[in-house]
Amino acid sequence: MTIFRLRAMAIVALVAVSSCQDPELTDNEAVELRTAAASIEYPNIGFETRPSYVANNVIGLSFDDGPDLTNTPAVLDVLKAKNAKATFFINTDNFAGPVENSATLKALIQRIVNEGHQLASHTVHHLHLPTLTSAQIDTEVVGVQTVVNRADVLGPNFPKLTLLRAPYGEPYQGEGPGQPNYDKVAAVVGKYAVHIGWALDTFDYNCNTGTAAANKQCVYNNFINNVNTVGNGTYGMVLMHAVHPQTAAAIGDIIDTCRARGFVFRLAEDFVQAKYGKSSNQLVYGGACNQTPFGGSPRAIPGTIQAEDFDNGGQGCAYSDATAANEGGAYRPGEQVDIQATTDAGGGQNVGWTQPGEWLEYTVAIAAGGSYKLELRTAATAAGRTVDVLVDGAVIAGGVAITNTGNFQTFATVTVPSVTLSAGTRVLRLQFNGSGVNVNWLRFSSLASSSYFYFEAEAGGGAATAPMSVQGDGNASGGQYIWSGNTGSNAAVPGNGHVTFAFNAPVAGTYKVWGRFLVGPAGAEDDSLWSRIDGSPFVQWNDVFARVGNAGYRWDSEHDTVNANGVITRSLGAGNHVLEIAYRETGLKIDRFLVTNDLAFVP
Repeated sequence: MTIFRLRAMAIVALVAVSSCQDPELTDNEAVELRTAAASIEYPNIGFETRPSYVANNVIGLSFDDGPDLTNTPAVLDVLKAKNAKATFFINTDNFAGPVENSATLKALIQRIVNEGHQLASHTVHHLHLPTLTSAQIDTEVVGVQTVVNRADVLGPNFPKLTLLRAPYGEPYQGEGPGQPNYDKVAAVVGKYAVHIGWALDTFDYNCNTGTAAANKQCVYNNFINNVNTVGNGTYGMVLMHAVHPQTAAAIGDIIDTCRARGFVFRLAEDFVQAKYGKSSNQLVYGGACNQTPFGGSPRAIPGTIQAEDFDNGGQGCAYSDATAANEGGAYRPGEQVDIQATTDAGGGQNVGWTQPGEWLEYTVAIAAGGSYKLELRTAATAAGRTVDVLVDGAVIAGGVAITNTGNFQTFATVTVPSVTLSAGTRVLRLQFNGSGVNVNWLRFSSLASSSYFYFEAEAGGGAATAPMSVQGDGNASGGQYIWSGNTGSNAAVPGNGHVTFAFNAPVAGTYKVWGRFLVGPAGAEDDSLWSRIDGSPFVQWNDVFARVGNAGYRWDSEHDTVNANGVITRSLGAGNHVLEIAYRETGLKIDRFLVTNDLAFVP
């Protein structure tokens, strides 16, 4: 079975040339060998403004030149708040000096990986590679890997960096096979990595001559005006730099605009696999990807997929695992994936000892296209762990938060209410964004008649109208919540402080409303709000504090305080509806709302 990622593409034939010269060769044979070794087209993502091997709504966010001490953290903060992933092409001795001399820089590289971004090389010192000797180029490339594999950075088991962007794009942007600089540089780089160009240079480094607001707008315009709308502009890899304040300031608005226009974000590795049908590791180090379903048959969706039943094919093909041995020794001892017996309900095995950047793939047979509920049975001993779930290279559930269960053998079910799948035989990937997540199984349940409408509170109509305001908080979904500046409290519906959310119910039925809140400072009186749909009488939805406490953001279903705090359900017809929320009290922070006809679902 041939596996395709993002899009099916023909694999480009590459010429393999020996690096060793037989001492018995004649002079003519030696010349012929040297001639054959030149003019090879090495695997690369080029500079096409509309690359044919990915869909025309695909954007690859990429950042060069970091890490630095100020702006790289700011860029990472925005990406985390927006739940967007990017590729970071790092130097190990550039703007902030040698990484090995700075605990902060080491921590930034660790953070890039732990938050699910892709780490790639930009060489050690950001020099013009065509001006160097082949030996010097080799040192510039290998030096990044050496630093990354230090025990105090990512450790000796962190995988090879098989993606690289040459400083200034030299000579790849201006030369090709048969030209001297290309043949010199690409021959060295090709031993270690696939070169990644770009479709769009934002020239963010030139946006530094005005006010902070003007500089931010300059970066935004350079990006958005070229991307324009899906099908009507540039798409592909986009070059930015993680060392400029104007870039950090603009990237949030750029992400919002791109998503509003229908664009999706992919990593550089996804582009490589879309173009060549192989991973960058396979292209550089060889080996065909003979990926087949474990046990001979694809896993059925809807259904449960045991984590340990990942595909056959081995390291870099069916999975990526940082350690050479199965740390748990169970079930499939010949594989590198770490498997152990589980004490979770039902027994069997779980995958464990996970590290950032590792992934597992499963060939799946999706019975019918549509919406599915995704559940993951997981365990972790720390907060902040997330995973991504992808199908054919496209993220269907990104940044899924894993519950801190306090013990690696205490499991909880994490639910993604709705993901969209297309029918057919496809490849599912489970990707780990941080260390220390155990996984027992994944389950997909059909939602043919179920609907889930999530609303970010700050995106509601009236959310930024006084006395309402939008506040930032990294613990809130999307990095923001809404809040009222009024301090009064009584049983009357306030005249202002109303927020609305429109949705279209595909089927008639009984629906339930949920809200995600933070109450604090702690106080049982600081939790008053009112709710209604389509102008019906308001329900007084109070006593939130009693149900969610003040330990953090928690979900609470709509309750009727006037009628003994009974849970509210609403009978809605198919068609357009409007959820309206009114509230006044300063102690209540509102993050999200959910309307669903899945009455058994608990977010």
